[in-house]
Parts: sequence; C-alpha cells; structure tokens
Amino acid sequence: MKVLVVDDSEAIRDAIKDVLTAHKYEVETADNGAQALDKYAKFKPDLVTLDLSMPIMDGYETLKRILALDKDANVIMLTASEQYEALETCLRIGAIGYIVKPFTAKELMTGITNALRKRDDKNVALLFSLACNKIENSIKK
Repeated sequence: MKVLVVDDSEAIRDAIKDVLTAHKYEVETADNGAQALDKYAKFKPDLVTLDLSMPIMDGYETLKRILALDKDANVIMLTASEQYEALETCLRIGAIGYIVKPFTAKELMTGITNALRKRDDKNVALLFSLACNKIENSIKK
C-alpha cells in the first residue's frame, strides 16, 4: 500500500514514515499542502495522512483539493489536539478518519486500519443499496 504522509513537522513525518515502512508500506512525504498536491498526482497513494494545521495550505484546503483531484481519495486527518468540530468538518468534506497527536505506533496503525475498514463498509453498503434498488425496479416492471 502506498501512503502519502503530509505534516509540517519533520519529526512527525519521520515517525509516521518509520512506523509505516516497518509495516511494509511504501511512503512518500510532504511538508505542506501545496507539495502534497504535487506528490499526490505523481505518487498516486492509496492513503494520505494529512495534518490539519500547516502553513502555506492548511489541511482543510488540501483535503478539498485532493478530493477534487480524486473523489475516491482515502484521507485520514491528523491533529495536535482534540478539535472535534474541525475534525467533524473534515469528515463531512470527505476524510475517512482521524488520528489525534500525540499517538503511539499502535494507535497509528489502528487508526489507519479502522478508517480503511469504515471506508470498505461504506462501499459494501452502497453496493448493497444499489443492488436492492435495481431488484426493486425490476420487480416493479
């Protein structure tokens, strides 16, 4: 799995990269939103971890632009404090989950696994709903 790690803190980027590469993930990093957009287009990651507060382009704007590039992008937000209102906004925009800093390696991997599972559950529910609608329409005909 390819992961793009976006955070203005080099220490956080390196820590996340170390954990993910130890779990056999292919990792690219970016230190701001503008760089993230460029790397997203070239690297085509399966997942993005995205810091909420960054200079140049914050996490909100970066999230919106990544989703404009790829409506199916999988983005997990990272924030230094429990800013639930801000995180809720990101989830409404299209983030698939969030992780609160500081976190342990185990919390990072659990957060990624849970977010990807929720995404997969939504996809299954959507497919089931579409199949039910198609069956219902066929019965009506």
